[in-house]
Amino acid sequence: MNTADTALWWARARALGPARHQAGTPAPDGFLRLLEPQANEVWLLPAHPGTAGPWVLDEMGFNGPTIEQPNDTARMLAAVVRCCWTDPEAPIWPGREVDWETVLSVYRTFGDREESVLNRAATGAIRRLNGGGWVLWDDDRRVVRLGPRCGTWVNADLTVLRELYRSLPPPEEPEEDSPEEPETSVRDVANLSPAPADHEGEADAEMKDAVEHVGEALTSVRPGEEGDPA
Repeated sequence: MNTADTALWWARARALGPARHQAGTPAPDGFLRLLEPQANEVWLLPAHPGTAGPWVLDEMGFNGPTIEQPNDTARMLAAVVRCCWTDPEAPIWPGREVDWETVLSVYRTFGDREESVLNRAATGAIRRLNGGGWVLWDDDRRVVRLGPRCGTWVNADLTVLRELYRSLPPPEEPEEDSPEEPETSVRDVANLSPAPADHEGEADAEMKDAVEHVGEALTSVRPGEEGDPA
């Protein structure tokens, strides 16, 4: 790959963020390749040094604005990590696909809010995360997956995220193989009154620290990636 091709790849990465391509697509050195579960497509992302600070990222053209509503957005990302990371001792990527109500059952534990307020906050947060490549949100099917940005977390990040995983309650999921009893939908379970929790997330110090760490990761959202999709 010549210099012009390499420059074009980096320019596209700055402008468009993570991009999905056919497996086997060549990419320049310095790009991370994340294979989709079906192995027919691959995500290509610039691999920044783990110690890269604001000045390094600025020189590379990857300095991003502060993300909108950072607290709700970090809490939503924490909920998706808890639901989609299949085994905290295994690699976080690619994780599993879960339905929206399952994610909401964890997101709801971060505060005792009216359902309409919670749904607006959750919808805005998932769209911001989808726009930045942190999650993959299928609006038609109402399902969520971990996004390619999560596959770039280094071991130090994953150590903290394992604490987050253990701190959060498990998601409420539909029961299977129980024909004798009426099924209780995830929506019904999620609408039960949650346990009392502080609106600002002060119920547990370890959980707060872990969620704040997730929030710090969001500061690497790049220009052109932070907007909500239509």
